[in-house]
Amino acid sequence: MNLFDFVSKMTAGEVAGWGLIALVLLLSLVQISPLKLNPWDCIFGWIGQKVNGKMQEQLNTLQGQVREMWINKHRQTLLIFARECRAGIEHSADEWINALNVAEEYLPHPSRTRQHLPHPSR
Repeated sequence: MNLFDFVSKMTAGEVAGWGLIALVLLLSLVQISPLKLNPWDCIFGWIGQKVNGKMQEQLNTLQGQVREMWINKHRQTLLIFARECRAGIEHSADEWINALNVAEEYLPHPSRTRQHLPHPSR
């Protein structure tokens, strides 16, 4: 009995089942081989993108909103401190240190430029 006779006596469901098992074994062997091909990573990555795509978009939107809130909070702190200094309000050393720390955090932010700083003449 040769392979053709064996396969011809199988039902379509059995052929599909054995074919699926052979495919899974082949993909697993390729996955663990030293080659840089990782079919399971690709398959699960694709499934993950389809399942979590909308959530990732929402997360990116939320991160942008939090970043803008953080920037606005620091900018507001610096503006209030500058206004108080122009009004002649005395500040303690701790308040000055805090204002300088906020300025250091605020300035190197990639979306900040010098034009976003409170100008002393305003």
